Formats: sequence, structure tokens, C-alpha cells
Amino acid sequence: TIIRTIDAGHIPGSYMFLLENSKSLLYTGDFKLNDTRLVKGATPDVEADVLVMESTYSDKNHPDRKEEEERLIDFINETLDNDGVMLMPAFAISRSQELLLILNEYGIKTPIFVDGMAASATEIINAYPELQKEYNSLKKAMQRLDIRYVDASQRRKIIKQPCIIITGSGMLEGGAILEYVKRLHNKDNCSIALTGFQVPGTAGHSLMNTGKMNIDGKEIKVEATIKQFDFSSHASRDELFKLVEKVNPEKVLCIHGEKTEEFARELRERGFDAISPDANCYIDL
Repeated sequence: TIIRTIDAGHIPGSYMFLLENSKSLLYTGDFKLNDTRLVKGATPDVEADVLVMESTYSDKNHPDRKEEEERLIDFINETLDNDGVMLMPAFAISRSQELLLILNEYGIKTPIFVDGMAASATEIINAYPELQKEYNSLKKAMQRLDIRYVDASQRRKIIKQPCIIITGSGMLEGGAILEYVKRLHNKDNCSIALTGFQVPGTAGHSLMNTGKMNIDGKEIKVEATIKQFDFSSHASRDELFKLVEKVNPEKVLCIHGEKTEEFARELRERGFDAISPDANCYIDL
């Protein structure tokens, strides 16, 4: 059996795996076909007998990326114009760096503080410039931005000035973001940009829907303005169908999604032999 890696376009270093023997199987893992600012989209120029694919957004297309970027920049500028602090909770790997590239593209000059795991993840990604869409683009962007890494000892000081803070966790389940929210929750000139999906039951989901958070066992009402943005690194609905048509498999296994059964049914309606497998099942290929 030959195993071939194919860039998945999800985050730097993510791969699909193509297994080839008498038959071939493509396992996508998380993937994205469209480019982001950080990485090129996947271009799997292969066909396979069997396709095992993620289906996270099988029922949803993402909004136009440029429009989301412009909406974010407008939100940031409104906050800074009001002498506020812009909190940007973000996943440490890929999302934090994507945000830095967006801020650079729109010429943001305000101090940007990167805290927590986002800082160490940024350094790791900078160590592999060949995995970025444009060689070394992240480091070049950071040289143009006013970026500073901070730790716990500096948090109280930096929020005394208008600035942007990028830190984890993306769903506000822990990390430095909790300390920043606790200190700034009653400041109505400050803002929180939720830059990723908020799973129901998480603190981020609660904040988005109720304007409240539980921190250290105490419910806090957040006066800051809260908006959510979609910068997903997962394939949208249209991208999922596009991949299936490209790979043209004899069988499709739909996994990693909340609506895999519905997605498999839609694929069958389009002429593909598709299923949503149960756990611990055996499939004769």
C-alpha cells in the first residue's frame, strides 16, 4: 500500500491521506478548498474509489470572506475611535495568525497584543514559512504591525490604552481571555469579536446569546459590544460537494459533522453511493 499526503488547506501542515493499493481511499480530515490569507486551499487533483470526508458545514455556506474582513475592521475602528479595547478571543493555531494577516492587510497601526498560546503558536508557524500561502507572509506582516507578546504580569497595564488583544481560548472556555473579560466587562466602549464557531454549552456561546458569562463561579453581565465573525478553516457546503465531484468516488463515507445522515442522503440524490457510518461498524469496500 502506498500512502500519499495531499495539502488539506485547513491549517499549516494539515494533510489529506491517499491510500493506494488494488483500490484507493482518500481520507480528507479537516479541509478547505478556498484560500485563506494564511494557507492555500486544498487542490486534490486525484480520483479515489472510496472517499472518507469531513462534513462539518454540510448545511451551510460561509459568508463572503472579504465582506467579513471589512465588517471586522469597521468594528475594530469603531471601538478604537471610542478609546476602547478590542478583545479578539481566537484559536491559538491558524486563527490567531489569520487575524494578524487581516490586520496587516487593512493597515491597522494600533498596538496589537498577543497573549497566551497564540504567541507560542505564532512563533511555531513562523518557523515554517514554506507552509504559508505566500512564503514567510506572517513574519513580514508582523514586521509591519505594532505587535507585542505579553504575559500575565502585563495584562493589567495594557488595557489602560486603546489596543487590540488576541488571545485564547477561542470559545472563552479558559485562558487569558477570562482575565481580560473580568477586567473589562463593565466598559461599554470596549468590544469582543468572536472570531470562530461557538459550540452550544461553551462560555462563548452563552456570551453571544445572553451577554453574560460565568467566571470563577460568578455570573458576569458583559457591557462590551459583542459581534461574531466567520473565518472558518473548514470547507463550506459548496466546497464539500465540489470535492466529491472532483474525486468521483464509488463510495463516500460522511463523518465529522452534526448532519452526516442528511449530507449522505443528498449525495445519494446526486448519484453517489454515500453513507454516514456508525461507530464500530465494518464496511465492505
